[in-house]
Amino acid sequence: MGKHLLIFVGYFGVIVLVRVLLRGVGSLSLSTVWFLVGGLLGMALPMADRLVYVYYSRPQEQLSMQVKDLIKRGMLVQALAVMIARREEQVRLSMNNVLFLAVWVALSIFVITSTGKPLAIGMVLGVGLDLVFDLWKDRKRPEYLMGRLFWPLRRNIVWSETVLTARVFGAAFALVSLLAV
Repeated sequence: MGKHLLIFVGYFGVIVLVRVLLRGVGSLSLSTVWFLVGGLLGMALPMADRLVYVYYSRPQEQLSMQVKDLIKRGMLVQALAVMIARREEQVRLSMNNVLFLAVWVALSIFVITSTGKPLAIGMVLGVGLDLVFDLWKDRKRPEYLMGRLFWPLRRNIVWSETVLTARVFGAAFALVSLLAV
């Protein structure tokens, strides 16, 4: 959790700094606050995907039953801690696969170029940052990363395809980040 916060502060700090350098100090306004709030929400959104997994995708799994029990007893912090500690058990997440990466790229380009809403822009960048962070973190565990990214596909994937996917998504994230400046 601490690394996520550090990554958030660094990434969004650079975006805000570049905006100020390009647009002037007058560009700091309430919209900057909404942009940062959107980024925080976007980085938190994958946790909501984990709750969907617990309640709808795989409610019968031991982890899901444990989390539901903790939530039912009002132990929300403990439930969150269990989901974080055992995150690797939730492989088949809706937001953590190659199909979602493609949807994210299209959606984020649309949001940034069409809406101009700082909250929405921050959210898509926050989600993308979380996805890039997870790809980077899991790069040294090929089997886990391949299973997590490609579970919706009905064919065998080789490591070179996983590396290519990660590089293409990283480049797309960089492009989207530039569009957001």
